[in-house]
Amino acid sequence: TATFRLQYIEYKEIVKLFIRAERVGDWNMHYVSVEKMLNLFAVTGHINCAKSSQLYLQQMLELPVLHNDIGLFIEIVDIGLVNGLI
Repeated sequence: TATFRLQYIEYKEIVKLFIRAERVGDWNMHYVSVEKMLNLFAVTGHINCAKSSQLYLQQMLELPVLHNDIGLFIEIVDIGLVNGLI
């Protein structure tokens, strides 16, 4: 049961990281949390979520290369400023 509790705490921290990234508007933290959630989806049997999250992550990481103006926005955006709202 100790292993189960440690895994539960780890998964809870991943979800908390994702929520924090969304609230703060930090794109890099968002990418890291989605990447960590991929393993969580795969382990729990949510294969479709794992596949779509992997595709989402690949497309979002290619975005600054394919569209330089959007990539520049992602790098310059102020912490806490999401879609023009504070």
